[in-house]
Formats: sequence, C-alpha cells, structure tokens
Amino acid sequence: MLLLASWAVIIIVIWILGELAHALESTVDRPLFAWFQARQVDGWSDAWLQITNIGSPSITGWAAAVGAIGLAILWKLRGLRWWVPGVTIWLGVFAVRYAQFLTKEVVDRGHPPTTLGSWPSGGCARVIVVYGLIMFFVVLCMRNRGRWTWVTWATATAFLASVQGYARTYNLEHWFTDVVGGLIFGVLVLGMMIVAHTLLERPLREVVVDAQEQETQEADALR
Repeated sequence: MLLLASWAVIIIVIWILGELAHALESTVDRPLFAWFQARQVDGWSDAWLQITNIGSPSITGWAAAVGAIGLAILWKLRGLRWWVPGVTIWLGVFAVRYAQFLTKEVVDRGHPPTTLGSWPSGGCARVIVVYGLIMFFVVLCMRNRGRWTWVTWATATAFLASVQGYARTYNLEHWFTDVVGGLIFGVLVLGMMIVAHTLLERPLREVVVDAQEQETQEADALR
C-alpha cells in the first residue's frame, strides 16, 4: 500500500514538473542544446557515447541481477533475509520503468532532433535507483557503519548521477530539463524504496541486533 501510494504521488509530481519543463523548452532547452551541439569534439564525444551506457536498460538490468545475487549471498552469510535486497532493487526498476512510461505519454513533450529521448530521462533515474540501492544494501550490511559511511554512499550515488546527466546532455540524447527531471525522478524513487524497506524491515533490525549480541557473547567466551 505504501509503495503504490508513493508511486502514484511520484507520477503526479513528475507529470507536473514535465508540464513545466515543456514550457521551458524554447527558453532553456533549445539554447543549451545548441550550445552543446556546437562543442562536440570527436574523441571526447566518443568517450561519452560509451559512458552513457551505464544508464542503459540492459546494463542496469545486468547490474540489478548481479547485485541481487551478490547481495543475497552476502545477506545469507550474515543470517539476514537474503531475498530482501533483490526484491527491493527490482521493485525499484519496475517503478522507474512504468512511471516513466506513464509520464512520458501524459506529458508528450516530444524529443530533441537528434534522438527519441523524452521526459523524463530514464537513464538518469535508473542510475540513481539501481546503483544507489545496491550500494545502500552493501552499507546496510556493514557491521561498523557511521555517518561518514552514509556520506560516502550519497556522494558516490550523486557522482554516478552527475556523470550520467552530463553524458545524456552532452550526447544530445535529451533536452536539459529531461535530464533534470530524470535526476529528480530517480531520487524520489530511491527514497521511496529506502523508506518502504525501512518500514517493512523493522523485524530484521531485531535479527541484526541478536546476531551482534551473539557475536559479542562468543567473543567474551573466547576471552
């Protein structure tokens, strides 16, 4: 229920922002598009045409699959619910995919003359959700994690999102506001999945605490 309600709210927010982006096309998107188009450099462009693939459906799909398997093993070894990370990651993937499809059809803002990329940028959203969730679960599984661990997670996620955003803009794959919309979209879905996981995994915290207490008792016994 929480996921469905949050998902509906996100779709409405992205829809409203999409209408605003559509209105900014002539004053923001087209001038920026012309600016990047006039500054294409062969070697630099070739590199970013490859880098942009980190947000492609196939690469993020493989990342989600490999991440789910790796995290399942890691969580199983920790005595946690091994299926939780994979289910959460794939729910995030589907949330991005179908919300993007719905908002794209509703906003219907068109695309740049160079590609079919439209509102919002799915690549930017996928990078944030898939890689962000994978790193989130890795951090969550760490025994000694503090504020700086989470700062590092947020920084790494923001860095990947920035790389993807620049790639999509420089490669002329999207209007600039499409990219901004995709970044906002990804952050909202990532937050939705983390909140949903946190609420649903309250009993899991007790399991982690019990495991930590057991490790402490075993260490004391060895002393």
